[in-house]
Amino acid sequence: MEAAGRGRFHPDAEEGQVVFSTDLEDGQLDIYIDGFAVGGREPLSRILFVDVFSVTSHLNAPLFSQAGRSGKLDFYLPLEVRFESSNVPLSVPFLAYSNVLNILVGLREDWVSQVSREG
Repeated sequence: MEAAGRGRFHPDAEEGQVVFSTDLEDGQLDIYIDGFAVGGREPLSRILFVDVFSVTSHLNAPLFSQAGRSGKLDFYLPLEVRFESSNVPLSVPFLAYSNVLNILVGLREDWVSQVSREG
């Protein structure tokens, strides 16, 4: 999977360790069970999923079709993670995009439903 450019799963990760990581256009994305961190020239602090309002994909059918027709799959797509007063734009490799989107959305939904049950 890593060789195909789709990111790196860490199946033996324990709580507090990275479960998935991928290179971004300007840095690296590390995803944990309870949040994620983006690092680059200036690393951001870890962001918890309970603080995330939404994860917005900018992949659409025409863009996907164009990539398939051209055969060039080494490019980046924007993905936005929104909070109450700001957002974190990520530039994710095309081949890792669906993995990143599914993991971020799935873990965020898990945390939101857990908080709802507790609260």
